[in-house]
Amino acid sequence: MANKFFENEMEMGMCMTPNDEYRGIQQAFIDEQWENTTQEVEVEEQDYIGADTYHKVHVWVSKVIGTTTTFAKNGNDYRSLMYKELDYCPERGTYFKYENNYWISDFVNPADGVVGGNTIRRCTNFLRIVDPDNGSIFSIPCVLDYAMTSQMVQVSSYIITPNNHAIVIVQANPDTMRLFTYNKRFIIGGRAFKLTAFQNALMTNVEEKEPTILYLDLSLDELHDGDDLVNQVANNGEYNYEITLDTGDITVPEYHAPIQVSATVTLNGEQVAKPVIWKSSNRSVVDVINGELRFYGKGRSTIEVSLKGNDAVYTEITVVVADKKEIQPVVTMLNPFDKVRQYETKSTQFTVGGEAVHIIECTLDDGVLDNGAIKLTVEFDKILVYCHKPSVQTQAIYVRGMTDTYGEVEGLFYIRAVSLMG
Repeated sequence: MANKFFENEMEMGMCMTPNDEYRGIQQAFIDEQWENTTQEVEVEEQDYIGADTYHKVHVWVSKVIGTTTTFAKNGNDYRSLMYKELDYCPERGTYFKYENNYWISDFVNPADGVVGGNTIRRCTNFLRIVDPDNGSIFSIPCVLDYAMTSQMVQVSSYIITPNNHAIVIVQANPDTMRLFTYNKRFIIGGRAFKLTAFQNALMTNVEEKEPTILYLDLSLDELHDGDDLVNQVANNGEYNYEITLDTGDITVPEYHAPIQVSATVTLNGEQVAKPVIWKSSNRSVVDVINGELRFYGKGRSTIEVSLKGNDAVYTEITVVVADKKEIQPVVTMLNPFDKVRQYETKSTQFTVGGEAVHIIECTLDDGVLDNGAIKLTVEFDKILVYCHKPSVQTQAIYVRGMTDTYGEVEGLFYIRAVSLMG
């Protein structure tokens, strides 16, 4: 019977082609000689476009710019990388960490011979902008091109007005595509620049239509109030976030039922819906899940809630779990306030250790509900505080109520009656 192995091998693609054989020999040579050079170094490569994490990789590094007499380029700003694997080539726009600098891949040519070309360029500056989503400072390495020319020199009879424009290269990722839009302002070298044009349409391929690199055209702008020259952050609007909790410090007896705590996020004084992150400093005492406090043992813990994406915006309370006989019940105001404006009505309730206080009595000074400046109205366990007119005297509100755990409790609160503009 005839041997059909060779024919079957050819038909099924099992036979190595000359191209495959050559690449295999080349790969074997690189593997054998990989460490036999002074060009082999370790760099950190970004895990993927937009990632904050990097992984270490060994590469061969060589220079790109030769010595010239024009001094148009700095040879220390360019490097060429070669990888051990022949078929490996990072995406254009990928960041690297090398020689105490950030670098960006700006030239990729996987068809340049058997070993593909990959050129990286040193990031010479950073672009910083306040993120409207959370008020944090977003910072990203960038390449500032050498030439900072004037598009059109403005000349008057007395002075020449600077009119610089700068070309900046950054990675295109979800954050830069979202934040770097027309008329956004940046501080570079102590001067303000405005984004007047950009190239964001260089698709990776027909399937992945998102770009991986951005070219920004920045024009010189006037300095504005609010520009932070120390931190190199331009003023693009006010984004002042704050977080408040609907309760203060909590002290509860052991084996207490879970307590729900609510966090309120405000932007420039207006309430907004933003995700928050809860943390407990001692989870063996109390843990927190979506604002619900769950108690596990005696001790003390700090409960912190912060704005997602900006740890600088946070608030915290102290939670103590102790024997019931050791606890001195303290009445706290739910959604606390210390003033009420003229013709304004504010509503509040009271708690002890997160437990609702059932109101028995609530009065102002001298045991009245209305003293001409402040009027109190009791509606079940809720109190309405109305301001008739401003008063220079601080108003005292006395509260007496009943709780399931601590029995009868008392509290005294002080508020101010202020004008409409107070």
